[in-house]
Amino acid sequence: MGGIGKHDLMAGTQAFEHAYAAARASRSAALADERERKRRRRACKRRTMPEGLTEAEQRIWRLKEQLRLEDAKKFSENASFEAGLVRDRLQRGFRLFAPRMVYGRRREDVHELGLRSEAFGLPGRMFVAACHKGGELRMSWDKANLGIESRSKLLSLDLPYIEGNKAFLSFWRIDLDRVWPSVDAFVDDILQLVGCKIPFAPHLVAGDERPDGRFVKPHLYFLLPPGQAVWNDPEDSRCRMRTVKFFEAVYFGIVDALKELGADPGAPATTQRGKNPLSPLSTSLMMNDRDFLSMTGWAGWVDTSLCRERLVRQRAADKAGVELETSNGLFTAVQKQAYTILRRWHFDADPRLRAPEGTVVDNLHQDLEPVAQEMATGLASCRRMSRTAVTLLVSRIASYAAGSFDPARLEKGIVRGALMHVVGHLASVRERQQVAAQYASRERADKTLQKLVDAWDSLAVEAAEVSKSALAREAGVSRPTVYARWSELNVVLAARKGCKVGCIDKKPVVLPAGSVSPCWVRDDRAPAMAVPFQEGNVSPITRWTEEVIQAREIVLPPYPAIMPAALKHLTQPTGAGAGQDLSNDGDQDARSSTNRNNS
Repeated sequence: MGGIGKHDLMAGTQAFEHAYAAARASRSAALADERERKRRRRACKRRTMPEGLTEAEQRIWRLKEQLRLEDAKKFSENASFEAGLVRDRLQRGFRLFAPRMVYGRRREDVHELGLRSEAFGLPGRMFVAACHKGGELRMSWDKANLGIESRSKLLSLDLPYIEGNKAFLSFWRIDLDRVWPSVDAFVDDILQLVGCKIPFAPHLVAGDERPDGRFVKPHLYFLLPPGQAVWNDPEDSRCRMRTVKFFEAVYFGIVDALKELGADPGAPATTQRGKNPLSPLSTSLMMNDRDFLSMTGWAGWVDTSLCRERLVRQRAADKAGVELETSNGLFTAVQKQAYTILRRWHFDADPRLRAPEGTVVDNLHQDLEPVAQEMATGLASCRRMSRTAVTLLVSRIASYAAGSFDPARLEKGIVRGALMHVVGHLASVRERQQVAAQYASRERADKTLQKLVDAWDSLAVEAAEVSKSALAREAGVSRPTVYARWSELNVVLAARKGCKVGCIDKKPVVLPAGSVSPCWVRDDRAPAMAVPFQEGNVSPITRWTEEVIQAREIVLPPYPAIMPAALKHLTQPTGAGAGQDLSNDGDQDARSSTNRNNS
């Protein structure tokens, strides 16, 4: 019985959808080219020279106009050429005209029709959205030298290596350092982990299938749901870096869950750089287009308490075939030596540090190998590692150190060993950290107190009274800090000879009628203080009061005693009653008490 089968109907429907999408893309490109041609024609028009310019200004204007027209012409030619490449890509597909080294092997005669972003459905379109726009998208033929090579996003997505938008993290990229005998074997291993280690299969996979059928070192891409990208901008105060840390924690949890497949823990979590699943030069798979999980959902599947250092150490121990304790001791010693070598290369301007990352790893491995073998011979016989195990450990350390080394951190002006005179006699790191923290705390406290003193000197010249709020604003500190250091500020100001200001601990108090100041101060701007004495000998109330008396050169009057009621007041010397006798009878005390109650 003749007719069209279900399979043929589905194939015809897909062919029509692809043809319609290609026609729509071609029409959109044509309209964009027409708009660009109109814009270029406007840009290439000569402008009229403004009137009123001198001869020198006219010459400068002509030179600038000539440069503008040359730049516009060059941009127009490049845009026309690139537009032709885009049309050819949409109509004839991708073609590799010259042989290139891709994924470590020579590739030539590669031809593919259509766009993988459309063939992969929703994951393909989401991956396109997760990349920068044309003119800002970084891509390359090798993983070490990424750059902007085209203003067209469509042409950029054909290259084998690509970098996503690092400002808005939309996916996790997992690097698998393993080779499978075939693509089907890889898919089987992934599906065996679904439901027990990971909730679902990765959305996109990009690798390289060799002529003998082997599937070499693929990259897995797990996409976040639409609209849940993580904002990553450390320089913006509005960006919540705790969310970025959570993103990294989920990444390390996924790496730990896929450690059976050889997931690389040394790869950065937020680099967004990897093999391009949309490139015709990659062997790409779309394994999941329905299931998406947020970071909170992933946290219920993977361990988010892990970190990169811990995973790298555990992987190095597993790869070397030794216990974690033995591997950790050697790992730490060799790692310190690796960073020492990298720092020396940086400050010596060694060309080995400017080489691609893979070459840096090889050079670092060569320098570390003899040192690590010598360190391994010093281990106890029960923990001694074989030469092969040490070599495997060094390879992991070299890869990790070369990837995490940041020369910019060496240019921040940090002085190493600045506190050796303070902590040099201490043996343990914990003791050194505690003593250094106490030393730094004292230094910060002294600087804060000095800020308050300088602020007080600045404000006391302009105002008779200084409030704590004004002092905090002038010193650039918070009000709680001013309250906490207020007593110390009093002592410092009181101890200075010839201080322009007086006691700031209390505001001036007006005594009731009939009460007078018990003593005089040589500086008429400083408030006087009632100080008891006995037979001419000063009996200080507190040690601070005694220091204030000495610092301000207070002259005690030659009276035999001061009534207890007078001790409750702090006053300034006034003209009225400055020389009155304070040793009156109880009526004076009664009148003072009555006036205080009324006030």
